[in-house]
Amino acid sequence: MILDSFVLFWSMLILAFLLIIIGFIYLSYWLPKRFGYKRTGLWLAVTLTAFFISTIIYFIYEDEFFSKNDAKKKLNEHQIELRNDFTIISNSSGGIRDYMHQFTLGISDEDKNLIIEKITNADNFQPGLEDKYVLSSRVDRYSEVDTFFTANYKTANGFVHEHFRPHNIGTAPDFTVITILERDNKLIYEYIID
Repeated sequence: MILDSFVLFWSMLILAFLLIIIGFIYLSYWLPKRFGYKRTGLWLAVTLTAFFISTIIYFIYEDEFFSKNDAKKKLNEHQIELRNDFTIISNSSGGIRDYMHQFTLGISDEDKNLIIEKITNADNFQPGLEDKYVLSSRVDRYSEVDTFFTANYKTANGFVHEHFRPHNIGTAPDFTVITILERDNKLIYEYIID
């Protein structure tokens, strides 16, 4: 019953959105045509149609447009720099209220060692934890001042850098986990707005 109402709600919302877009495109054609500018109306309608279709396609295939430069920018936000070439193994994102973006990179031995060194040389490094530290559950979710918290540690699977940024009440905090697998040359990046 709940799932039916959920599907019905989103179906109606999408239908209403499409009807508004179609009406807007038609209006952009009809108004200039009514005043004797048929070509202008046609040009406006085609331009708006192309804009809306390309925007919708971008959101549907957003993960396909993710590039190496995007990965570098995300890592640079945490002062992690990849000096050598790398490959994007996987990339996925999604969620309406709880947004998540995760990608996995194949990195070089040199980059892996540099990142591990950065994590282990951090002042708050904790060696030998059994499982993830989950920084977001250990600090307040909301803060009136612009601040952030980090945790650096080693688990059985690899080396982890966590970054948690709380926001004002009513705004979801940002949570980032960067994991360097010990047995593979892989970097896993997880960004969650929860």
